[in-house]
Amino acid sequence: MPPVVVLPDLDISREVSPSDGHVDIDFLLPNGIFIPLRVDYFDTLENVKQHLWKEAEKYPLFPLLKKRDSYTFTYVNKQGEKDEIIEEDMTLNDFPMAARFLKLVPKQTDDRKFTLERQTNALIGMKCKYRFIYLDI
Repeated sequence: MPPVVVLPDLDISREVSPSDGHVDIDFLLPNGIFIPLRVDYFDTLENVKQHLWKEAEKYPLFPLLKKRDSYTFTYVNKQGEKDEIIEEDMTLNDFPMAARFLKLVPKQTDDRKFTLERQTNALIGMKCKYRFIYLDI
């Protein structure tokens, strides 16, 4: 397995405005609309999503979107991998984002399974190539 290369210069925390704590982030919605927004870097993702939804109402194809709660964000982490955000009560600075880009995707059906796999991958320091079998007893 090749070593994981982490580039320290891929960090959006350097782009946060020191005067107001805001950063420019580009959002891609599931309907193909691209929305650039200036958001508070220390605000929760739930509030960021509310702000994004208010802005998205002004764009065409907004009626094609489902309810706001049926989507979650994905981002590119510092290892260059796509990662999904499940915990929307956390802030943007809690995630190791490599780029100022967030994509809104439909939530996975089993958040519990996804969370367990992500925690396991974080513990072992790599992606596990085996799938877990979950039994509801």
